[in-house]
Amino acid sequence: MSCSKLQSPPQPPPLFTKDASTIIPHVERLITQTRKVQEHILSTVTPETATFDNVILPLAHNQNSVSRELPVLGFYETISTDPGLSEASTQAKKLYAEFEIETKTHEGLFELVDAVAKKSEFLEHEDRRLLERYHRDYLRNGLGILLDERNRFKDIQKQLSQLTSEFEKNLREENAGLWFTLEELAGVSADLIWSLVKGTGENEGKALLTFSFPHLFGVLKHATNSETRRIYYTANENKRPANIPVFKEIMILRQEAAELLGYANHAAFRIEDKMAKTPETVMNFLDDLNSRLSAGAKRDVDGLKELKRQDLAERGEDQDDKFWLWDYAYYQRMMLESRFSVDRKAIAKFFPLETTVSGVLGTFSHLFGLRFDEITIQDRGTFSPTGIAEDLTWHDDVLLFAVWNDESLGSGFLGYLYLDLHPRSGKYGGMCNINLQCGFTHKTGERHYPATALLCNFTPATSTKPSLLMHEEVVLLFHELGHGIHDLVAQTKWSIFHGTATVDDFCEAPSQMLEFWAWDPDVLSQLSNHWSHLSPSHLQKWQNQNSGKAQPDKHLSSNMINALVKSKNVNGALYQTRLLHRSFFDMTVHSTTSVVAIREMDMAEQWNRLHTSMSFLDTPEGFDWGHGYAFSSSPPIDRDFKADDMAP
Repeated sequence: MSCSKLQSPPQPPPLFTKDASTIIPHVERLITQTRKVQEHILSTVTPETATFDNVILPLAHNQNSVSRELPVLGFYETISTDPGLSEASTQAKKLYAEFEIETKTHEGLFELVDAVAKKSEFLEHEDRRLLERYHRDYLRNGLGILLDERNRFKDIQKQLSQLTSEFEKNLREENAGLWFTLEELAGVSADLIWSLVKGTGENEGKALLTFSFPHLFGVLKHATNSETRRIYYTANENKRPANIPVFKEIMILRQEAAELLGYANHAAFRIEDKMAKTPETVMNFLDDLNSRLSAGAKRDVDGLKELKRQDLAERGEDQDDKFWLWDYAYYQRMMLESRFSVDRKAIAKFFPLETTVSGVLGTFSHLFGLRFDEITIQDRGTFSPTGIAEDLTWHDDVLLFAVWNDESLGSGFLGYLYLDLHPRSGKYGGMCNINLQCGFTHKTGERHYPATALLCNFTPATSTKPSLLMHEEVVLLFHELGHGIHDLVAQTKWSIFHGTATVDDFCEAPSQMLEFWAWDPDVLSQLSNHWSHLSPSHLQKWQNQNSGKAQPDKHLSSNMINALVKSKNVNGALYQTRLLHRSFFDMTVHSTTSVVAIREMDMAEQWNRLHTSMSFLDTPEGFDWGHGYAFSSSPPIDRDFKADDMAP
């Protein structure tokens, strides 16, 4: 769409920089700005004169202002190809995190907020929530305990901030890999092998596999050599060893902090303000789910073991009567293909990235009454406050959209959506949605509109075919774009409540529900578009690779769609049990009742013991063969889904 046809948004997009030297001064300016607001309040207000208007409002308006700039400063560590810019971003996040600890443990500010909370002014609902949130945050940061304990709590928070930053940095900078011969990679797609770094010298004739998602999926699902899968799976489980002591220290400090605040453990502290309220509620829920899933998971494993037995017999290989962790993805894929006629690679040919993204956006347009106007590279200079097109994104590959309500909803502007779809050195290796600017209401009553980014790592196009998405990647696209849409359509007065900043055990619910559209037959038919139909040049490429064959239909056949939909819950009990294992581990390490108990706990053994007892999958001998990590993960939740919601 040309610039002349694009509607001009009422707010320009955020700006991005490639100059690392600007990051620290920028965050220091935000800290100085916030300190001035705090100092003005402290110098002009007493507990007797404290009100919502003279204490809470100036703090909240400043928080709104900061939310326009701070997220972008911390974003560079996730996406920048420049190590200097990434490191500056990390340091900026540390600086502001330390300042937030100082703010949330400030006794003078707490006295004023506490005074306002006790006066019970009549407030609108969101203002009341804001006051309660500020007051609760001070109490949960030690302002209700003795001075010595408070000082220790403050020190712990600083240490936790540093350790968490170190942990995340280790995750980002992990670049390990393994060299395999082409024979060892038998079964892995030619496209993936073509994309791998090829070895020289002692690695001549070998290819390098990293632990990125495309490589993990490609090998564990397709490598016919069980030993290749074992070596690769085990290496993946044992990567990032530097995080083992960091993880343990974080657990210890969380427990000590919880005890200082009067909680039995970190789980009790964290869950108190969630929907579940208590660890007992969570554990009862998890135990109930586990008991319901256990028998089904055992049947699922038995079915996969039988398929493995048949496969080994057909290939003339020795039987081992085991079903290993590294067997799961391989035989799950084989079962889908052999018993449900679901050929993942064949289906992927109907989901070229470009048309699939466009189709998913179209689905959300229909569901929510939205309009997505792409701001192309040619148009960006016009929309940029600097007049420089490159300032509107962090990389030339990034797609930028202005998002609006459609005419039926008044055609109002909603915000900006960024799509960063392919892997790059220095970029986060998974798939996620990140808020870049919160939405909120200015003092003047005008709206500040949000900006949100979707980070993906889809396999890039090659010289012979476009980027193609596996169906599970289409599901992920719906999920993460669901977070992005939640970010864009949210309407809150205060940035602290914007978008996905809901209680943690709810924020995944909207995206989990939106995943269902990736399984709807009508949506699948509409989204599908065999890549040979993209253009005459694509057809020529397809014909060069498929000499003498008739061009496939444009859309997935009803048989392919029905088979895919039918396969949705194949081995579902086993899949959910494997997810449940992470939740049990999370609760186990955070529900201990003393620092001593955590010090004595072998985290890797606990992870592996739970895995073995719950998943019915065989592991290497003993429980110390690898290490695993799990942060809070949502337990599986059934959602109501109605296909007729897509009706006109």
